[in-house]
Amino acid sequence: MFIKILGILDILAALWLILLNHGIGSLRIGFILGLYLILKGYVFKDDWASYIDIVAGIYLIFSLFTTHWFLSYGFAIYLGQKAFFSLIA
Repeated sequence: MFIKILGILDILAALWLILLNHGIGSLRIGFILGLYLILKGYVFKDDWASYIDIVAGIYLIFSLFTTHWFLSYGFAIYLGQKAFFSLIA
């Protein structure tokens, strides 16, 4: 159950990256989701994917101030595929 909740939050973070890229998403929720990714990456720091979560969280917070569309879509695809695999497990 806990893995599925993390998967849903990863989907939200991926969607929020895309929304922020188009200037639609809320900044407060984006900041919270960025902190979530950083915290999740720190808690599960034994895996290389956790380091990518930390970078994605930092990038999500950074994208609150500016956008880089290519990286946003790359991180969104990464988070989406992680969420997909955690939801089907």
